Amino acid sequence: MLGSVEGMVTLDGLEHADLASRGLADGELVDLVTEFHDGERCLDGLRAVAYPTVRGCVAAYFPEANVLVPAGHLGHRSRTPASKFVVVRLDPAPSPP
Repeated sequence: MLGSVEGMVTLDGLEHADLASRGLADGELVDLVTEFHDGERCLDGLRAVAYPTVRGCVAAYFPEANVLVPAGHLGHRSRTPASKFVVVRLDPAPSPP
């Protein structure tokens, strides 16, 4: 889930072991990246916050995370935006200059 802590956008809903297995620490800045046929999409500068959830899952609020999903990515039957299942990658955010 994306939320706000002291004015900073956070990415909650990351299982602690998932962070550790990626070499990331609770509170570290990360970029959330998706890949579609038209290229990569990135939501950057999120603070990772460990949360007791299922391994391999990440939760994000929309509309903040809309940038990660192309407008034409629709459910086959519903024809509504398919943002409930999106494969993402967590990258460490670059260090500020």
